[in-house]
Amino acid sequence: MSQNETDCKRLQPLISGALDDELTQQQSQHLQHHLKSCDRCKKTYQELEQMQKQLRQGRPASTMPPSAAESTKEGMWHVIGWLLMLLGVLPLVGYVSYQILADEQLPSWVKLSIGSIGMGLLILFIYVARQRFIAAKTDNYKKVQL
Repeated sequence: MSQNETDCKRLQPLISGALDDELTQQQSQHLQHHLKSCDRCKKTYQELEQMQKQLRQGRPASTMPPSAAESTKEGMWHVIGWLLMLLGVLPLVGYVSYQILADEQLPSWVKLSIGSIGMGLLILFIYVARQRFIAAKTDNYKKVQL
């Protein structure tokens, strides 16, 4: 293996770091020096730089690959599945909760324990759903198509 190939393998991971301004000055200088003498790495750098510019500008819907449109349809089915599951589970949970509370033979501590578990799960569900909603609204990479 030649010295240039060794440098390429060692410096390839630094290319994306350079584009994101995450390198130290020494790493950046070393990479720039290598890019001057290596056409293959320079081409990789330029391709990634071009992709980064396109992503910052946002791609029009007409250039969206077919796989992206399919993933949108899959996302719709995912939402429908969750909604159907919730529509089935929520009435059952309500009915079971009512039956437990209405049962006079169950001790109060059992009712309290079951109620606290149910409330804890409800609070956790609402918290996670809220976090997912916030993350979906502020996700910088949601338009990135792989």
